[in-house]
Amino acid sequence: MTDFLNWLNGEIIWGPPLIALIIITGVYVTVRSGFFQVRHLGYIFKRTLGCILRKDHVQDENDKGAVGK
Repeated sequence: MTDFLNWLNGEIIWGPPLIALIIITGVYVTVRSGFFQVRHLGYIFKRTLGCILRKDHVQDENDKGAVGK
């Protein structure tokens, strides 16, 4: 039984089948969402990296999207 569980854990669950499943799922979600993460890439970078790199940006607690409201 231990040999079976080691084989299952080593080759099936954490092996190439899981990697293939993750990639297939990612492609499926990307297509079904209409390539959302690609279409809005500029906005994503502007809201994350842009806010981090701007020195004049101060997070206000009334700012839309602020955490901890």
